[in-house]
Amino acid sequence: FPANSMLIGMIKSNCDKLSKNPEMKRTFLDPEYKEGETVKFKDLARTYRAIAAGGAEVFYRGEIAKSVAGEVQRLGGWLNADDLSGYKTVARKPVTGTYRGNIIFS
Repeated sequence: FPANSMLIGMIKSNCDKLSKNPEMKRTFLDPEYKEGETVKFKDLARTYRAIAAGGAEVFYRGEIAKSVAGEVQRLGGWLNADDLSGYKTVARKPVTGTYRGNIIFS
């Protein structure tokens, strides 16, 4: 997608925080995006392709789950691979409302 002034402003205003995490730095700071330039998140694209090919199983019980859990733990969080493998989705009727003439679903 094309980088816009909002994205660039958010990156600049969070530069200190982003620079503390090597992956965030690599993703958001090393490219030095300019307005209108195409932003490509190659790791995210690979993740989406893997999920498209292998379904939810890949995310909740495969290498993606291990990678996510490992990074969360590396950063001091509690999430682990068992948390992801034990996750069950629950389908609910969405909450709806209106805002400025638009219907909002949550």
